[in-house]
Order: sequence, then C-alpha cells, then structure tokens
Amino acid sequence: MSIIDTLVTDRTQADVDAGNAKGTYNASDLNRVGAAMNYVADRLKAAGYDPHISPKTDWKDDDWVDPAAQAVYLVDLAELRKQFTLYETTPEVPSDLEKLNYIEANSIEQILVDIDTLLTNIAAGWLYSGEIYSGEV
Repeated sequence: MSIIDTLVTDRTQADVDAGNAKGTYNASDLNRVGAAMNYVADRLKAAGYDPHISPKTDWKDDDWVDPAAQAVYLVDLAELRKQFTLYETTPEVPSDLEKLNYIEANSIEQILVDIDTLLTNIAAGWLYSGEIYSGEV
C-alpha cells in the first residue's frame, strides 16, 4: 500500500459533526500529509521536476497553533501543486489552516492524489510509447 492510499479525500460534514477520525484534522493528519508530500516530491524529482520542499513530519498537537509552521505547510503544498498542469478539478491550496473546514482538508489531500495519479499516467504513457508497444521492429 502506498502512502497515497492513506490520504483522506472523502470527509463529510457528518464526520465533523460526529467528531470521528475523518472529522478532525490534527497532528497525525499533518504528519501523514507531510510524508505524502515527501513521497510526491521524490516522484517529481525522479521525473525531472525540481520541487523544493521540506515538510514537517513530526507534528505534535501543540504545533498546530504555530502560524509560521502552518504557513510552511501550505507553501510546501503550493510548491508541489505548481510543478506542472493539473486537472481542472484539482483544488487550490487553502489560504490558511486557521479555520480549516472538511472541504479544505479534503482539498489538501486531493492535490497530492492528483499529482501522484498524473505522475503514474506520465510513466505509463512513456512506457507504452516505446518500441515494444508502438509496433516498431
């Protein structure tokens, strides 16, 4: 299972109202997303892109209130998002984490899912355009 498979993009207002694991956004979510950012950045670098990020992956519950740490988190996400053209439906990076709602939380993780999907598609397209698959001998 890939780190991308752990991302959550289907939170609902019902999750928030219930206060369940999907309905809250906390240090463990930030750490999971930070790890996914590193994974996506490594894939981008392997494909020839040059993202410059340094996501925090050791968030503690008290770190959440640090505006500087929140800003770096969002800047890193924006850096990954700008590497190449994404789907029209790929969400924008939220402007802040101060009043993060479930839609924005989904958006943060959907951006990473979309980048990973496109990188996978690029790799598959390159593979299938080779000599073996294009019919050349």
